[in-house]
Amino acid sequence: MSFDKSSFEVADVFRISGDKFLNSHRLTSEQKKAINDIQECRTQNMGGHTTYCPSCGIIDISYNSCRNRNCPKCGFQKKIKWLYLRKKDVLPITYFHVVFTLPQELNSIFLIASNQKQLYHLFFQSVSKTIELLSNTKKYYSGKTGMIAILHTWGQSLSFHPHIHCILTGGGLDKEKERWIDKKEFLFPVKVMARLFRNIFLKELKKLTLFGKVTLPCSLDIDEEFIPYLNQKEWIVYCKEPFRNPNNLIEYLGRYTHRIAISNHRILEVTNENVSFHYKDYRDGKQKIMLLSHDEFTRRFLQHVVPSGFMRIRYFGILANPFRKNLLRLSRLYLKERLKSLSPLPDSLEKYYIQITGQAFGTCKHCKTGIQIVMEKIPPKARDSPEFKQSP
Repeated sequence: MSFDKSSFEVADVFRISGDKFLNSHRLTSEQKKAINDIQECRTQNMGGHTTYCPSCGIIDISYNSCRNRNCPKCGFQKKIKWLYLRKKDVLPITYFHVVFTLPQELNSIFLIASNQKQLYHLFFQSVSKTIELLSNTKKYYSGKTGMIAILHTWGQSLSFHPHIHCILTGGGLDKEKERWIDKKEFLFPVKVMARLFRNIFLKELKKLTLFGKVTLPCSLDIDEEFIPYLNQKEWIVYCKEPFRNPNNLIEYLGRYTHRIAISNHRILEVTNENVSFHYKDYRDGKQKIMLLSHDEFTRRFLQHVVPSGFMRIRYFGILANPFRKNLLRLSRLYLKERLKSLSPLPDSLEKYYIQITGQAFGTCKHCKTGIQIVMEKIPPKARDSPEFKQSP
């Protein structure tokens, strides 16, 4: 099944019914801001500038982006910059893609807004500790590994499905023996990872509830029923085919970073009452169409708005921010014979942007050759605060 490019957007839903949803539901400040920002992204309310193309002579108006990380129209330039910086960290080794998922029984706890920062943080730390413990055991010793972990909270149908994508180095740094340890075919057994991850997560979850840092639904008895039940359940962790060519790693990462719950190209139609979009049903691998009311679509979309300031992308091991510079330098020293196998990186972000997009930043969208010149800035219109915005 194929679909033509859509002219509909998530913003169309919010412009039709966003204010009504704001006034009839209890939302967090981040969720309110997401609705308001997406409604007004790249409209005259945001302000902008007029541009002139010296090549074709066309004068154009460009409105500013909202820069909200939940907006389907924002984030492309930020993604390019992130990929460029990460490409500098690539080593000439095998990499693994591992995905950690949580049982759906935990959804009711995660969806309590006051719990989210604590529980998402616990999720990241449990994944990190699982990898660290296994890589330091005698049986699976891998040295000090490096990991980029990316939190996604959605399924294809906008359902709540928290999982973390991990890009892991195949092996790690052994500073004592001054070497890099290679693991090309095998990382850790997935069942071992899943059970250790389950034990770490549930142990820490119990502590958080005992100290009152996590609120439980009234019907949930964590000691007598919930924890024992989840301890008996097999948690799902899977490891994808390893990357044998590290040059492909960054392009692959681009599929997972800076993504949101649904992109505009999946929206098929927006009417005054409903939204239809296509999704992949992983049970049979087929593309299907889902029809939702505006209210249900908005409810599902807002489930994936994480707390303000929360980092969805995190770095561990030799890629952790405090140690990255020194540990990567040491790793390259032990891998110096292989470094020539890596593709050369452009010496500037501007050149990398051209390499990725095929054109320089600011290229005229009409003639595709001239670089637009800003003539005049357009000030934004005053906007109501999301906290106090009233419907007409």
